[in-house]
Amino acid sequence: MQPDGNSAAKFEYSALVRSLGPGLTLLARQWCDAPEDVVQEAFLKLFHQTPFPENPRAWLFKVVRRDALNASRAQSRRKKREQISRGERVNWFCDSIEESLDGELVTRALKSQPGPIREILVLRLWNELSFDEIAELAGISPRTASRRYQSGLQAIRSQLNIKLEEFTRG
Repeated sequence: MQPDGNSAAKFEYSALVRSLGPGLTLLARQWCDAPEDVVQEAFLKLFHQTPFPENPRAWLFKVVRRDALNASRAQSRRKKREQISRGERVNWFCDSIEESLDGELVTRALKSQPGPIREILVLRLWNELSFDEIAELAGISPRTASRRYQSGLQAIRSQLNIKLEEFTRG
């Protein structure tokens, strides 16, 4: 996957953007209002990275997480300076009004989870990272990642009073 200027490398970058872009955007959306910008910048950093990372997928998740947190801090400082409060609602799961009810319920349930648990749920369910990958990214053990994941799922199950087995990946 090394960039070397030929069309094969461009195709691989394109495939990487298509496969990881939506999940990275969802991850960044937890912290900042411009997740697409954070993800785009991460892909640009990857393109210019020398030497090229051994595991570009893990590298991208780490960079997006860090940059989204930094963007959130900058946004918070900016809001304090400007004394602006915005009441924008972020809808993570659907675009149409007909689909919004379930998406809103799940969004509220997910947002109600503590940050570390919410992050693990997003990484596992929407980005299909293994507990080992999540552990490395979050700086915790795989066992802790698994416990937090199970805890978050159980909290959402009880909050929504539904069974989520069809949406989970153990």
